Amino acid sequence: MRDLPERPSLEYYRREAKDLVRAFRAGDEAVRARAAAVGGRDRFLLADAQLVLAREHGCSSWAELRRRIEASPLDELAGLERGEAVVDSGLVYADREPVFVLVRKRLYRYTLSDRGRAIEKSGKPPGWRDAAERAAEPMNVDRQGIVFVPSLAGAHLPRLIERLADASRAVHEAVIVLLE
Repeated sequence: MRDLPERPSLEYYRREAKDLVRAFRAGDEAVRARAAAVGGRDRFLLADAQLVLAREHGCSSWAELRRRIEASPLDELAGLERGEAVVDSGLVYADREPVFVLVRKRLYRYTLSDRGRAIEKSGKPPGWRDAAERAAEPMNVDRQGIVFVPSLAGAHLPRLIERLADASRAVHEAVIVLLE
């Protein structure tokens, strides 16, 4: 069984399914064996290739695989009274490290934060707090250097995660400038 990568892309799997169909038609024995493992026939269509990929990832159908790929960590939190999830924002700091956002839920209230990573990466040179507060606007920065924002539940949370990640990245860059 294959595991999904950390940030799976449905488009990647769509292309892989098309590649499987082409390889099957070209007579690739490895692909024919993969097809046979899920009841492949002489005729191998795109839907058959999608089923191969779904089963290889432990799903019973392409639709289930698609739901797993498109699922957000926020979906799990929605059904809980309390919990937390770390969300990859898709953004990176200057050194290519991903910007992760911690989402904490307490009843209907959420707190989003960068867990202090922007300041941890850049240090606390003199004037860091003022620079961080200016760069994080309209987000908040506490005394430990954590960029955060409180929120209520709602469809706006994914966009707020992006904005907080952007603020964290801006804080990191603003504080690094102080070191120069």
